[in-house]
Amino acid sequence: YLKSIVIEGNNKEPHYQEIANKLLEILLINMLRRSKDLGLEQVEDSHLSLQCAVVKQYIDRNFHQDITLEMLSELTHTSVYYLSHAYKEYIGMPIIDYLIDKRISEASLLLKTTNYSVTEIGSMVGYSSPSYFSTSFKNRTGMSPMRYRKTNLAISKQTEH
Repeated sequence: YLKSIVIEGNNKEPHYQEIANKLLEILLINMLRRSKDLGLEQVEDSHLSLQCAVVKQYIDRNFHQDITLEMLSELTHTSVYYLSHAYKEYIGMPIIDYLIDKRISEASLLLKTTNYSVTEIGSMVGYSSPSYFSTSFKNRTGMSPMRYRKTNLAISKQTEH
């Protein structure tokens, strides 16, 4: 397996990094199979945790940009399929749900604290379409962005008195 990893690294053919990563995983799994003979203990998959933490941090910092699963898989040098399943296992929700929740959370804050229009806020949090933003916001919060803003404005006025 090590020889194959070195060959992949030297040849640098398309997807060589993914192949090298998978070969390394196979090598580690085989070592774990034989761990009783080697006196090794199985430990938490810190590599998985690191990849998922990188994705989470990237989304937290760049939620306002166009983010795709393909881009995130390139960032972590993993396949889209592997990353999607690993992230859901590690974080507890699919990547796209985390991204949407992050965007809606930020939009909620902007709706409460600024006078930007709904269209501007949708654009600021990463939505290219105002109607898609409104639909997504309503699906997550149960109300339209305008109704959310009005409701929170009324609540803040009541607490002032």
